[in-house]
Amino acid sequence: MEFRVLGPVQVEGHGGVRALRGARQRRLLAALLLDVNAVVPTEQLIDQLWDDPPDTARQQVHNAVAALRRWLGDGGAESTIVTDDIGYRIVVRPEQFDLACFLDAVSAARAAEEAGRTADAVASLGAALGHWRGPAFAGVGGARFANAAARLAEQRLAAREKLLSLRLDLGEHEQVIGELTELVASEPLRESPRRSLMLALYRSGRQSDALQVYREGRQALAAELGLDPGPELVDLHSRVLRGDPELLGDPVLAPHRDEPAVPVVAERPSFLPHGTRDFTGRDAELDLLLAELTVRPDSGPVILAIDGMGGVGKTTLAVHLGHRLEAEFPDGHYFVDLHGYTAGRVPLTPAAALDLLLRSSGYPAERIQDDLTARAAQWRSHLAGRRVLLVLDNAVDEDQVRHLLPGTSGAVVLVTSRHRMSGLEAAVPVSLDVLPHDHAVELFTRVAGLRRTEDELADVAEVVRLCGRLPLAIRVAASRLRHRLSWTAGHLARLLRDESGRARLLAAGDRSVAAVLEVSYRHLDDAPRRLLALLGVHPGTDFDPAAVSAVGDVELLTAEDLLDGLVQAHLVTQHSPGRYRLHDLVRDFARSALRERGDDERLEARHRLFDHYLHLAGVCCGPIARGFSRIEPDLVHPPRHVPVIESEPAAMELLKAELQNLVATARAAIEEDWTAYTWQLPCVLEPFFSRVNYRESSLDIFRGALEAARRHHSVRGEAAALTNIALILRDRGWYDEVRRLLLDAIGLTRRIDDEPAVAYLLANLGIAHIRAGDLPQASETFSQAREIAMRLEDRQGYAAFTNNIGAVSSRMGHTETALHYFSEALGICRDLEFHQGEAITLINIGEAHLLAGRAETAVERLASGLGISKRISYHPGSCFALSWLGAAHRELGDLGRAHELGTRALELSRGANIGEVECDALAALGETALAAGQPAEAGRLFEEARTRSAELHLPLLAGRACEGLAHVALAAGDEERARRHWETALGHYPAGIAAAGNARDHLAALGGDPVSCQRCRTVAAAPGIRRVGRE
Repeated sequence: MEFRVLGPVQVEGHGGVRALRGARQRRLLAALLLDVNAVVPTEQLIDQLWDDPPDTARQQVHNAVAALRRWLGDGGAESTIVTDDIGYRIVVRPEQFDLACFLDAVSAARAAEEAGRTADAVASLGAALGHWRGPAFAGVGGARFANAAARLAEQRLAAREKLLSLRLDLGEHEQVIGELTELVASEPLRESPRRSLMLALYRSGRQSDALQVYREGRQALAAELGLDPGPELVDLHSRVLRGDPELLGDPVLAPHRDEPAVPVVAERPSFLPHGTRDFTGRDAELDLLLAELTVRPDSGPVILAIDGMGGVGKTTLAVHLGHRLEAEFPDGHYFVDLHGYTAGRVPLTPAAALDLLLRSSGYPAERIQDDLTARAAQWRSHLAGRRVLLVLDNAVDEDQVRHLLPGTSGAVVLVTSRHRMSGLEAAVPVSLDVLPHDHAVELFTRVAGLRRTEDELADVAEVVRLCGRLPLAIRVAASRLRHRLSWTAGHLARLLRDESGRARLLAAGDRSVAAVLEVSYRHLDDAPRRLLALLGVHPGTDFDPAAVSAVGDVELLTAEDLLDGLVQAHLVTQHSPGRYRLHDLVRDFARSALRERGDDERLEARHRLFDHYLHLAGVCCGPIARGFSRIEPDLVHPPRHVPVIESEPAAMELLKAELQNLVATARAAIEEDWTAYTWQLPCVLEPFFSRVNYRESSLDIFRGALEAARRHHSVRGEAAALTNIALILRDRGWYDEVRRLLLDAIGLTRRIDDEPAVAYLLANLGIAHIRAGDLPQASETFSQAREIAMRLEDRQGYAAFTNNIGAVSSRMGHTETALHYFSEALGICRDLEFHQGEAITLINIGEAHLLAGRAETAVERLASGLGISKRISYHPGSCFALSWLGAAHRELGDLGRAHELGTRALELSRGANIGEVECDALAALGETALAAGQPAEAGRLFEEARTRSAELHLPLLAGRACEGLAHVALAAGDEERARRHWETALGHYPAGIAAAGNARDHLAALGGDPVSCQRCRTVAAAPGIRRVGRE
């Protein structure tokens, strides 16, 4: 008895084909044969027999198997169905099963071919294909059978292709043309049968037909997939075109002709490849190229050199431009692939390229000179006086191109290369970058089809981003979506987010992003190839030569030279002077290449890079670090290059340029559990984070630092991490938690007898007390810090803490006392050139003068503080200064300037995420609006200030916002609403705060005499508000 699945499922015995008893029995037999001689679990059989299994499915399977076993026994089958603990197994000998016979015959053919027995291989493949009667498992539905059928159909097709190819090797080229023509018609996108058909036609003396088969294939690939033929097919086309006699094989089998094969040449040679139907974008580049063509030199051709990374669309652009220019070049259009970056191919030599070009132009083959110089002269002479377009595609370098250039001024040459042709004389360079976002989305939509994308534009945008806006990657991804009807763009995006599988998804046959990059990679010398792989360890967005010096363990000048070479090869992009980056897909490739070099080299490079950034942070932050942030980095690999920091602003600018890399390195250290870096890097960077107000965004980093410091048993690291977490939470208004964390940090710091750090921690605790409204406790805490600084002769700390005491005095209404403290602090800051302290003190002095009614003096001091803050990139200082300057100009009556400064303060504080200044600026703008007679706008601003202050737990600013709302109500004549707002304001103000006096005075005088109110002085223009001066 024989079992057949290569067609309709059948069983044949001595009496012929036996009729199976219904669809379920056929399906059951097919399911057992699909895993022949292996146990098929009962659950799997249930799934294959029913879409919605009944409750009795297990019993029904048992009954059906028993019935099938009896049916097979009635037919005299030697095969049996064996019951197992988990399911059933059908036992069939290989010679009884058509699928086993097919696979055995294919294996026998493979062995015969490897042994050089081509005729035996042909016989085995013929026998293998003879087992097929139609599509496998025909008539049996279900996903598992469909998948198996598709897999077997591919094996059948491969066997058929191999059979026809072997028959070609036996010289049966004329006999196989019919079968190959049928196969190519049914599988127009498969390149193997098309290649065989071209060979068969060429060997049969039908050279023009062979070239036509290539053109049809190229058009089909372009129309369906937006792709060009693969390198093997392109190579065969070139060889057929030039009449390569080696393609004829055995001379006995050569075509019967008196003359040697020569290319078929049209009256006007036109060898441009088919244009891409879905060409998208590149308007700016096309305009530039066309503009260059308007200026023709008096002698020599116009040479346009298009360079860019692999897959960016250089050839597509050159061909598109070539077709646009066809009418301008009546004497011919030539195209030659120089194979500079073709996988598995040696770049075409200039001599070989000239031979191809001369033959293509109709030049007699027997007259072509062997000498390169003579051959180049023949080419130039042949084109003299002719208007021709020459596309030299895929050039490896300038030397490959020079001998191919025409000498006539009527010619235009388009050169494409991944190498910048900076050494090609008179060439106009045009570098291609990845597509702009909109054009990238448009390309994806054109290839995938509008119906597949129109409802998923956000997902399409994400796919395009994950493809790095690289045209090749976009085309391959879009083709996958187009040909997988069950997929959505969202599903494709999810697959592409997985870096480990991205390279596989961005591959279609021999066209893949990874393959393109692999060719560029292999073209590099050892040193740049090693460096590109090592750059895969970089976790950030871009890098400078100093970072590359560390990664590669090379001198700085060497790093710069290697980077220049990688830029020339379009594997690294220089996006600004001294700054470089990797394309996302190049980074993926670099990481893959690095894995091949081994873990030891990867880890050493990672260590060097992390040490570089840790050292950089220490050099830049060391001069401005105080207290707990004074941490000496512990380096394993001191970097070769030590940056020279000329000034504090220069240090801040350097760190701003490296911010994303520093943060990425800190997060990578957390992910990889590199303990020393995890806590050291963010804690060393704390002064910088404070300057640029990056604390809020770094909470996860400092939490990771805390865990690492505890694992590392670093008391200093733990205290520093606790402090930084406290500072972040302080800005969120979590004052109880902040005070607990700071007290823990103070306890740890006292354990290691670090009194300078204790002083600065006390100062931060004092600021938390101010924010919480406990001014007496804040003053006491600052005084403790000041005493420590005095004992340690820490003049900088002493100045900072004295300034803080002055700030508390000012808020309590003791203006002259506050100014005394400020004056002492300012003098010390200037002596020490402590610029941040100088800026803070000047701003505090300006605020104190403003509260005392001395607006002109306030403007002078605040402007000085603003100037210093800008110069040293101290964002919080700039924000506070702008807000108080606005208030000062309002009091001076310049409402326009007040509004301008308040708006700048609001925008800057929101951009820098400084909530305290945001609330202050909102209230200040509200007071300006009220003074300008705009009560509705003032009410909106005060209400926003109140809401935001409540969110941030800032009671003093919440009280100020409520005072503003009270003044708006009073201006409208609504004394009852004003009363409620002033009472609410008093509830926000803690004991001892001077600002509470304004609200108390108003509440006491409602309906009576005018009151003395500092706030009223700022809004005197508002109708209905009565005011008297406080002087």
